[in-house]
Amino acid sequence: MTSLSVALTEGFGANAPKLVRLIKDGPLARVAEGKWHGRAVIVKQFHMTAPQQVIADMKAEHDRLAAIFPHDGLHAALICDSAPAQGIAVIEKAPGIPLDLALDPCDPNARRHLVMRAGSWLARALGSSRDQGRFRPQFWCDRLQRECSLAALSTTDRDKSNATLEALARLGKRLKHGPVPRGAVHGDFGPYNLHWDAASQALWAFDIQRTSSLPLALDMARLLVALSEQAQRQYPDSALRLGVLPTDSTALLTVPGLEHDPAELPYLDFFLGYRLLRSLLEKHHHPHAPIFRRSLSNWLESPR
Repeated sequence: MTSLSVALTEGFGANAPKLVRLIKDGPLARVAEGKWHGRAVIVKQFHMTAPQQVIADMKAEHDRLAAIFPHDGLHAALICDSAPAQGIAVIEKAPGIPLDLALDPCDPNARRHLVMRAGSWLARALGSSRDQGRFRPQFWCDRLQRECSLAALSTTDRDKSNATLEALARLGKRLKHGPVPRGAVHGDFGPYNLHWDAASQALWAFDIQRTSSLPLALDMARLLVALSEQAQRQYPDSALRLGVLPTDSTALLTVPGLEHDPAELPYLDFFLGYRLLRSLLEKHHHPHAPIFRRSLSNWLESPR
């Protein structure tokens, strides 16, 4: 962490956070835990030659969220300070444990409660931004096609991927141009970016980088697919519909602000298939790959 410590001193001088441990050092950013003014923080340094715009975009979105959180036990982990020239943001550290771990011991009622709390966070974060816009399915299909062409898949996974791409193309033709429900979503709304703090009964979301005006179903599908993986790790024979737990889908769609009327539900269907295929492409060698193969088969076979 020497280079990060040097960058912190350059950016903050004597006021620099004290690093505790490195969490990850990926191609896009380095992330560490630190101490700053007596509290735990996350220190994130973006890897790019001109990071000032990224920091500015993050601060603008966090300023927006600061006006609507905290609210009713819902929190956004917000930026505390930054060093734009060094590409560093100092961010609140969310208490609690990842949402998928919190769900492991839950009975059906407790699970529904936590899934709806997650949905309530997303609905709150929309503010007044929810609207309807144009939809370009070809953009999403082309992106998947490129990723499929680069992945070293088995013959079986390749066949399943091709079948999914064909199904998405057919569904996309029905949905082309929209109107698709959209708004200021999180952008990476998975349980790994959500913490549940049982002591305070609070749900925290973090790793929010900029305002992302995208289809609501994109974030909803990301959450549902990840929660389906969590459930199937414990119960491999969990009942699925469209590749995810139908009880989770129902809970999420009943949250005020996230409702989709019957004409809008096919957009969630589209992004569930999209997210399931991306998960298989990302994890086709992972021990949990059979979960995504089962889920994707169910998505393909589910009656519409």
